[in-house]
Amino acid sequence: MKNLFYIMSIMLLTCSTSIAQDRSNPVVVLNFVSVDDVDLFEFYDYLAFSGEMNALRIEAGHIDFFHVWEVMHDSNPGGGVNFIIAERTSLEHTMMPPMEDWQVYASNLQAQGIESPFPQGTYDVSKIYKSYTEIADADQITVYDVVNTVADGQQINEPGWIMNMNLMLAKSPDYQSLEAQLVNLAEADIAAGGKDGWAFVGNVNGYPTDAPVTHMTLDFWNGMESFLSPSSYELTSQDLELVNDVVEARDLRRLLRARLIIAK
Repeated sequence: MKNLFYIMSIMLLTCSTSIAQDRSNPVVVLNFVSVDDVDLFEFYDYLAFSGEMNALRIEAGHIDFFHVWEVMHDSNPGGGVNFIIAERTSLEHTMMPPMEDWQVYASNLQAQGIESPFPQGTYDVSKIYKSYTEIADADQITVYDVVNTVADGQQINEPGWIMNMNLMLAKSPDYQSLEAQLVNLAEADIAAGGKDGWAFVGNVNGYPTDAPVTHMTLDFWNGMESFLSPSSYELTSQDLELVNDVVEARDLRRLLRARLIIAK
């Protein structure tokens, strides 16, 4: 579906627990964006401009963060997803979006001397939207945080982080309680140097447009060195039993690996 307007309005992700603790019903809006190779360099410029615009939305309190993740690996060879764009807001804002003057945002960037990458250097929002829809497609999922953990003193708010996003379809009504129990394994793995963060999120709407996805688990590393470092944690027999139960309760539909390139 084409909803690239949300690229201008929008992990990662939920592990940035210090952000907007008082927001009620927080959700993360994810857009999975596909761009043809020939348009990639132009789209990078669009993303940079969008990041500056969304920084203004953060100042206004409409969103808590704007993150762009560049996809490094997709288990679906024909998937074609190049970017995952994420913003955190409230569920109420996704159902009844507040009035925002997008033209004011664009005009503010023009006044700051931030160059527009759009045709003829336009700062006209309607033309910007048209340019986006001509260059990219996006599918959207809104997720809520079930449980997450991150290494002490770390926040996912700087470019360079790496994420594995596992998109699942639940096969058992017990999937949520089982997946949540993996937090103990994740914390042990973090302590053993295997990763720097982990999260379990649910799909607010149950099923997105194309592929049925009920929930996701997310693994985070604070850079390539951390990603390549092996964990010293050894699974116990109880761990293996839990993992087997979790695997039985889920159908792994897709794995996306991505690197954080813009963090506002």
